[in-house]
Amino acid sequence: MDLRSGVDVAIVGGHCHGAALAALLSRAGASVVVIEKDHLHTDQVLSTHTIHPPAMDVLDEIGVGDAVRAAPSSRRR
Repeated sequence: MDLRSGVDVAIVGGHCHGAALAALLSRAGASVVVIEKDHLHTDQVLSTHTIHPPAMDVLDEIGVGDAVRAAPSSRRR
């Protein structure tokens, strides 16, 4: 892929922050590519151990808040 043609933003790291930023920039009209060295699937259920309440607003905005709320958490086990 030639990043010099047609890409406004390249984000290195596609976990929590990178994926959320990519979604927000894309919805704002930017052409975005996410570069991630790891495989998409991991043995970790969540790559973040805590989600602070204001972050849920961002997750709702990008359309994944309900899925995050529905996911099992270690507190419920």
